Amino acid sequence: MKTGLTIAFYLLVTNLYAPVCMAEIYKYKDANGNWQFSDKPPQDDQKIERLDFKRSNKSSLPEDLDTHLNQKYASSTAVEKSTLAVVSIETKLGSGSGFFVSDDGYIVTNKHVVRPTDNSFWQKQVDSFEEADQKLKEAESKLTRRKAKLDKMYDDLAQYKKDIDDYSGSDKQVALSEYQVYKDRYNNMKRDYETANRQYKQKKREISQANTQFDLKSSTAKTAYDFKVMLKDGSKLSARLIQLSKEHDLALLKLDQHITPYLDITKLGKARQGMVVYAIGSPLGLKDFVTSGVITRARRDSIITDTQILPGNSGGPLIDQEGRLLGVNTQKLSSTKSIGSEGFGISIPVNYVLDEFGSFLE
Repeated sequence: MKTGLTIAFYLLVTNLYAPVCMAEIYKYKDANGNWQFSDKPPQDDQKIERLDFKRSNKSSLPEDLDTHLNQKYASSTAVEKSTLAVVSIETKLGSGSGFFVSDDGYIVTNKHVVRPTDNSFWQKQVDSFEEADQKLKEAESKLTRRKAKLDKMYDDLAQYKKDIDDYSGSDKQVALSEYQVYKDRYNNMKRDYETANRQYKQKKREISQANTQFDLKSSTAKTAYDFKVMLKDGSKLSARLIQLSKEHDLALLKLDQHITPYLDITKLGKARQGMVVYAIGSPLGLKDFVTSGVITRARRDSIITDTQILPGNSGGPLIDQEGRLLGVNTQKLSSTKSIGSEGFGISIPVNYVLDEFGSFLE
């Protein structure tokens, strides 16, 4: 009886005084195939299931999102209907795309979408901070030299003023006039220096704050296991990370508690050179966009198209005219730094999705 009272009292105290101390528990199999429970995220190549007791997808949305979206959008073509299965995925460092591949909420996307610190755009931001830091060091060095020059001018003026005291008559008047010219020049240079120094300090603070925020977001993004997904109608729900591919730029998420529209991964199209294809996604922060092109070359490990692939399209599907799934858009190949239509889009053939995540999608 005492034991029962003790447990009841513990639960009461826990609920009353520690309502915000919610732990995230992860369930996964170790190398020996034994189930493990831990409050630390497992390695990327392990299959995981997070036991999160505080997350819920309760909302005004119905459980059957498939019917909800189909009723809301009367699709007249296979491509238009395919857009119902595509989502935008938000992270601390940006956004990407993904798409449902089952009616119970499994979502395929790129690994670099959910682990944005692994992609080239993140590295470009790191490089930009390093470049800004280098410019700050150069500006500081210039300010140091200007300050040394001002200090020397100040000492020279003080000595000149002292020497003038020994002058007399017209020589003293000429010297005082000359001294005033030098003093005015010194004061102008000092004002310019003080203005430049204030601007330098302000810029340094701004870059430092931006860098700190970027580092915090990067740290969060490296270990995030929950992601906001936006449906075609703008509704947002929470999906959890199921698995990251060790070999390919692929990741699997899951939206729980809902029936979802999906692209049938068992009815795949055949990628052929010259075939008209469509890329669906959320480029440049926009939502629910479709671009088209042709397959310029179909390889065993990649599908290359002239379809416009922009930042944010990553993780979205590449489909044919019948809405059959061909691949997962992953990157743009270009000989320039332009983000326009120049260049080629690269997609991962969908058979790699089956190879990686088939055990989940059965």
